[in-house]
Amino acid sequence: MYILDTSVLLSGFVPDNFEEYITVEEVLHEMKRKSYNVKMLKVYTPSRKSIEKIEKYIRTSGDSLSITDKKILALALDFDGTILTEDYDIQNVAKALGIKFRSIITEGIKEVYKWKKICKGCKREYPVDYKGRCEICGSDVIVVRDRA
Repeated sequence: MYILDTSVLLSGFVPDNFEEYITVEEVLHEMKRKSYNVKMLKVYTPSRKSIEKIEKYIRTSGDSLSITDKKILALALDFDGTILTEDYDIQNVAKALGIKFRSIITEGIKEVYKWKKICKGCKREYPVDYKGRCEICGSDVIVVRDRA
């Protein structure tokens, strides 16, 4: 079973056997805005349990995912399927959680990245869920790749 992400459909991929490909409703909504016909795709809603597993992981990893991204990953957990995606954020979380994925056009990621938040000015570190400016110097708090 293959789970299709919007990025793969936008790259020009056309499923050869619609029986093997599924997606989430949000992908269809994104594709309607692009005038792309995906009416033959089967649409599923992922389980709450799988969505919660994805959300639990990203709370600690610092990854930033859309609702659509989370549901694509959760659907892959539910069906033990392979995600077809060009989206590096989806690939990063998939690789970390042992979810199978493939790129169609690009090479895809090689390693899992973790993220952290730091102050752009004084470099103070903040939790990945921190929102706001630096409490010390007032500078912007930004997301950077954790080198650890």
